[in-house]
Amino acid sequence: MGKSKFSIRGLNAEDFPPVPVLSENMTKIKSAEFAKALKRASTAASFEDANPVQRAVLIDFTDMPVAVATDSKRLAIAEMTLTVPEEIKKQFIVPIKAANDVSAMITGSDAFEFGTFKEQLVFKKDNITLVSRAIDGRFPDYKRVLPKDSPNTVKFMRKELSQAIKSVTPIARDKSNLVHFDFSHDSVKIWANNDLQNKAETEIDCKFDGVPLNIAFNAGFISKFLDVVGTDEILLKMSSPSYPGVFESVGDDEKAIYILMPMTY
Repeated sequence: MGKSKFSIRGLNAEDFPPVPVLSENMTKIKSAEFAKALKRASTAASFEDANPVQRAVLIDFTDMPVAVATDSKRLAIAEMTLTVPEEIKKQFIVPIKAANDVSAMITGSDAFEFGTFKEQLVFKKDNITLVSRAIDGRFPDYKRVLPKDSPNTVKFMRKELSQAIKSVTPIARDKSNLVHFDFSHDSVKIWANNDLQNKAETEIDCKFDGVPLNIAFNAGFISKFLDVVGTDEILLKMSSPSYPGVFESVGDDEKAIYILMPMTY
């Protein structure tokens, strides 16, 4: 084996960001609930060039603890049944990459510690500490986005809905992933077509209460939510084909809410 030699220029250690001085009053938080909320909320965050707030997850401890994310086309709210002390009953905006790293770090553990250091957020599990800058921005008032009137409701079995959507998605228009939903009282026809006059459709049972309607959504957006929500049943609330649909987990102590703008066709 030949000889190798590398010459690598280092950086001044004084230029490295200061290591946070951790506060003694770090708050202990249950890992399972927090990690689940981050995974559910992050499905609505943007990974593309966008407003920093849209590439982030809001952790809101001011009232009922929730994790929230939005890219303006969809909004996810993941509830947590946590009790937090008064000193951290605030809002924190975490970059999406850091949120995903925290979720991966704490998954499988019983609890982790959370605190702040200047403009940074500190997450500590055992001997691992993750420090992230807090995004300085104004997160949209997600409570105002929730539709107040949704006269049409439908219940699906989550796995059946997920499989049906994935079965027709390959035929959907390349970029839009547009999939149609035609609701009747005991079933929904899910179909997609494209510019080449190809079409795929499937039909599944559902429990529909309302006036039969037709609406279209981005199939990829729905699939991401269904993949992480975990419950057996899903509830969809709608008012009309031109207003947002509200997907909710059913039978879950920590409810997941997914608000999705419909698509035009």
